[in-house]
Amino acid sequence: MKHYETGLVVGRFQPFHKGHRYLIKEALEFTDKLIIGVGSINQDDLDNPLSFDQVKDLLAKFFKEEGINNRLSGIQGIPDFFDDKKWGDYVISKLPLFDVVISNNNWTNRILKDSGYPVVEVPFFKRELYQGKYIRELFRKAKPWGSRVPKYLTSDTKKLLH
Repeated sequence: MKHYETGLVVGRFQPFHKGHRYLIKEALEFTDKLIIGVGSINQDDLDNPLSFDQVKDLLAKFFKEEGINNRLSGIQGIPDFFDDKKWGDYVISKLPLFDVVISNNNWTNRILKDSGYPVVEVPFFKRELYQGKYIRELFRKAKPWGSRVPKYLTSDTKKLLH
């Protein structure tokens, strides 16, 4: 696999869970640095209960706790435009420079691949366990969910989802 200087990982991270941890760890196998693009920052609903700043704090804690802070190039917010071209243009013009996209999202992959970026597709990790919508649903129903996020983020996530 080719090695890249700076990769872009895009996600909503609502909340950050072990599937996201897997994706980022895999991305770091072939990039020196990562830019994390937090999507849907202009949405506030049941699917996006956390603000950009809250997600950014969880991501920053993840990078620190995992001892990979020196590999983080930045955490950037990306609003939804409901228009593929506008979204792609925003990512390319507003985010710091990156030379590869690491993703498991077909929509993101298609838009950025069509814009000329190489895309490395990382398969989902235990999707039946680690999917944001299921974790949010478990939380709302007061069912166990804490094992689905890294242990050091459990109490922070619980406070934020209340």
